[in-house]
Amino acid sequence: EGGTTETTRKAVVWACHPSFPCGGHGDRVKGIMAAFVFALLTDRDFFLDSPDPWDLRLFLNPAFVDWRISNLHAKLAGRHVLWDHDQFEQSYLDELIDSEEPYLILYTNKQSLIGPMLRHPRLVPRAIELGLFQVPFLVHHIWST
Repeated sequence: EGGTTETTRKAVVWACHPSFPCGGHGDRVKGIMAAFVFALLTDRDFFLDSPDPWDLRLFLNPAFVDWRISNLHAKLAGRHVLWDHDQFEQSYLDELIDSEEPYLILYTNKQSLIGPMLRHPRLVPRAIELGLFQVPFLVHHIWST
């Protein structure tokens, strides 16, 4: 069963589609974690839209966060963001924090983006508030296997 794209809050969607390859399952987990942390730090809902090459809903079930969403790629064309590691910390992160877009659809397989987010002066207070510096195995909050 898929979720819905209807939300009254802003959302971050980690996506994997044929037009933006995202690597194997291990690489996907890295990008999913980075997008999940960004959603937490910016107080946005979090979803996964990953129909390619295999829909992740076939293998994983939501845990504390219902991340299921369907057909987002077609509905929200033109609002896609490819996280570029080289530009991320210098300028890109501020643009994403300030974005008023209702949906940020993120394509990344880089877990290394979590460090810059947790060091960013505008995000550190939220990370402390959420206790992210003390949460082991954050991935368990996204799905259960």
